[in-house]
Amino acid sequence: MTTRARYDGKTVVVTGASGWIGGAIARRFSAEGVNVVVTAQRRDRLDALVDELGPERALTVTADVTRREGLDALMRAAADRFGGIDDLVSNAGNAFPRAFEELTSDEWRHFMATNADSAFLGAQAAPPHLKRSHGSIVDIAALWEPKWYMPTTFG
Repeated sequence: MTTRARYDGKTVVVTGASGWIGGAIARRFSAEGVNVVVTAQRRDRLDALVDELGPERALTVTADVTRREGLDALMRAAADRFGGIDDLVSNAGNAFPRAFEELTSDEWRHFMATNADSAFLGAQAAPPHLKRSHGSIVDIAALWEPKWYMPTTFG
């Protein structure tokens, strides 16, 4: 059995798909015959990605992945369009806009909601769909911004 045949017709949900990591993941799955459902904050990039992959096997869903309701809606839309979900790739993330000690508490909360809460909430929203397919969840965490640091000493 070829790799393509093994994955053909499966469905994956990729959060954070407008960035280069999420976009590359979506492209690779699509190349293997997987239906791809993408979400992120930059809708224009998602629409371009779906156009590239082919709208018959790719879908853009607008969802707030920092809220359980958003992830539930994302999973429902994916399952409704493609008949189920086989895998979830939680890739949503952002970096600090400036040095750590300059962050506001609101910026910290937004960072944690996007990078950590979305993975946790996705892991709660996906299992009803993944249990049927014996699917998987892949959580990706990366920090792009080299300014990210937590100094333990000053001076």
